[in-house]
This record gives sequence, structure tokens and C-alpha cells, in this order.
Amino acid sequence: MKPLLIANKDPSPGGSGPIVNVITGQNVAPNLVGAGPFTLTDACPTGAPAQVCFNSLPAARHYVPASVAANPGTLCPACQGGSQLENSIECCDSRTYTCGGTTTTDTTIDTLILKGAVQNAVDDGIKCLIGHPGQDGIIADDLKAGTGPARITAGSGPLSGQLVTTSKSVATFPIIDTDATAPTPPTVKVVGFLQLFISDTGGAPGSFTATVLNVIGCGNNTSGGAAIFRNSTSPIPVRLIH
Repeated sequence: MKPLLIANKDPSPGGSGPIVNVITGQNVAPNLVGAGPFTLTDACPTGAPAQVCFNSLPAARHYVPASVAANPGTLCPACQGGSQLENSIECCDSRTYTCGGTTTTDTTIDTLILKGAVQNAVDDGIKCLIGHPGQDGIIADDLKAGTGPARITAGSGPLSGQLVTTSKSVATFPIIDTDATAPTPPTVKVVGFLQLFISDTGGAPGSFTATVLNVIGCGNNTSGGAAIFRNSTSPIPVRLIH
């Protein structure tokens, strides 16, 4: 799980409305699975990198950084960076995101981190995570059409150029409630998870391009609010070719 909290707003081209219904947990964004690649970027206010990056109402295709202070990064790659946010993107840790329930508000946005720090951490963290410039590639046409799985091709290593069933580019991100009745940031409510295939960093600082592989909503069923561990095996099944 990655510490970039994505707004509950349909990110697909031409999309409008939420990704998931915050009450039922149902995916209500049509044709979202297989959509992309599109660019996600930070929701920091426009201006100098030295300003605080805090936005209580992120728009579609935007994220806000989660608070990851004192993050004990483990299982880190050799390209591990120095900041807590970057480590949480690149490494594994034991933090949890609780999903579901009417009063679950235990995830917080980092309200003190500077815009430049967010952008640098995301740029470096994403590159390290996916193994840029030798990252894997994806063709999601069959997934989008509902006729088969996404086809992922290794970009490096002993299987370079071949179809693979796992990829460092597959990552899961929390979706946060952005309705008018949502909790007031910096406390936010996780209402689902979006699984993405990250193709590359974007053209602008703090941005990256991705394709949607899967989506799951939580709903208000408190019995379904199990903790999801960051960077663990994905909680959302992905159909990949063997």
C-alpha cells in the first residue's frame, strides 16, 4: 500500500462522479478497470516548492500525502532514499489503513510537509519502486474490454521482453472520502483501494502515469473494516497472463 491518498473522484478520461459509493462500497465509476494511462499528480497548491503542501479538497487525478512520520521502512531496494515519504513508497512497513465503517477516521494527511519535498519524494520513490528506466510495460486492452487479463511485459532482468505474472509496477493506493459530509482533514476516511499499474513518472514534478487494474470499496459495514498493510501482498486480485 502506498501513502498517496487518492480522491474518491473518477480519474478516467471524461469521468465524473465518485469512484466508489461511500455507503455501499460499490464501484460506481463506469469503465474504470483498464482505463489509462492517465497522469496523477499532487494536490499541493500552486506556487513555490517551499510552501506547505496541504489541500483539503483534492480533485480527480490528484493525491495528498499521508502522514508517515517515524516510518520504519523494511525490505527496501538498493535505490532507497532518505525521506520518510519516499521510503514508504519504495519500501515495506507495518502501518495499516482501516477500511470501512461509519466512524473510521484514523488516517491523516501530512499537513506540514513542503510541496517540493512531496514532489521529490514521489519522483524518486516511484522511479525506485518500478525500476526506472527499465520498468515493465502493460497493454490493458483486453482488461478494459473484459475479454482477458492485462498483458504485462518485463522491462529488464532475465525475463526482459517476456510476459510476466508479477510486476514491481503494480501498487495499491487508498481512496479517501471527498464528499461534503466527509471528515474534516487532516483526518480522512478511507473508502476503498485503487490498484494501479505505474508506467512512469509524469512530465511535471510529483506526477506519475498509471493504468487502473482493479478497484474495491469498503462501505459502512464495520465488519469489513479489516486493516490493510502497506506494501504487503496486494489485497485486490489481479488477472495476469501466465
